[in-house]
Amino acid sequence: MYLNFLKWIKEKQELLQNKELMICHTPAYVKNVSLSSFDLSSCQVNASTVSCSVIMLLTVGVFLFLIYKYYFQLYYSVVLLSGCKHSAERGSTYDAFVIHSSKDHEWVMKELVEPLEGGTPPFQLCLYSRDFLPGVPIVTNIIQEGFLSSRNVIAVISSDFLESKWCSFEFDIAQSWQLVEGKAGIIMIVLEEVNKDLLRQRLGLSRYLRRNTYLEWKNKDISKHIFWRQLTGVLLEGKKWNHEEIKLM
Repeated sequence: MYLNFLKWIKEKQELLQNKELMICHTPAYVKNVSLSSFDLSSCQVNASTVSCSVIMLLTVGVFLFLIYKYYFQLYYSVVLLSGCKHSAERGSTYDAFVIHSSKDHEWVMKELVEPLEGGTPPFQLCLYSRDFLPGVPIVTNIIQEGFLSSRNVIAVISSDFLESKWCSFEFDIAQSWQLVEGKAGIIMIVLEEVNKDLLRQRLGLSRYLRRNTYLEWKNKDISKHIFWRQLTGVLLEGKKWNHEEIKLM
């Protein structure tokens, strides 16, 4: 509306009397400027300026959306990076941190924990249900007691694992841990009843399984023999023995 008024003044100056008395009062940068000599180009919006502003707003919007969506992964990847600087100095408490769904707890205890911790040689596993410190946030326990205190990570892949957001979060952090610590890899155990369609929907995990060797659990004696030989072979790599373990052997 104001622009049309200024244009009219420019075009109809001969009709105006005492036009020199017609001056601007606001905004401050044009105060006391005569309306007849006002530069109309200053009111025009530059197309390139608008385009740059829109692009910047979209970029900031996308950036904020990514931060919101991946906040946990970004934040705890930073925590993991800072914690790994001190993990080598304090050593590893556990031979492996086990990532699994709570619905697979019975299988983990019976088929994994009991044979490994009660076998010869014995291995010490970290389980969230047993070894996480009470009164400490879960995510802090995952980083401090899980990844930074363990030599390896064992991921028990099942249909319930694929549907769990916590398992997905832990697996994402495990890959960051693997990268930062320079580990050979994450020990993947795929249970035989895994939903293949659901697995294909998890692109990151599906891609990881295609690119890395993993173990399969099957209820057959010959398959179990191969399974245990391969699993204990991986866990033995880099293991430091104490006097009690040497006596048991």
